[in-house]
Amino acid sequence: MRGQPLRWLVAAVVVAGAAVAAVQIADGALLIKGFGEVVRRPELLLLLLGGYAAAFVLRAVAWKGLLGRAGAGVTSGRLLSILHASLFANHALPVKAGE
Repeated sequence: MRGQPLRWLVAAVVVAGAAVAAVQIADGALLIKGFGEVVRRPELLLLLLGGYAAAFVLRAVAWKGLLGRAGAGVTSGRLLSILHASLFANHALPVKAGE
């Protein structure tokens, strides 16, 4: 609990920086149009986010099956966190780090 405020602060700064970069790099009119579409059709956003989340759950299940007995002590939550760390590494590094 001690480091939680710092984590949230770092996360907020990273998200704000990414948002500023996106606005600077992307076409502003197109961004506004996209956000307007999300406001008009929020079920599409929920569908897309649900599918994205389901992909990670299915990957965790696949890894659990691949690990077999070797992964008996590894929880699905742990596998999900490893998959998300891998996703972050793939976005942050200039080379693909793997699944």
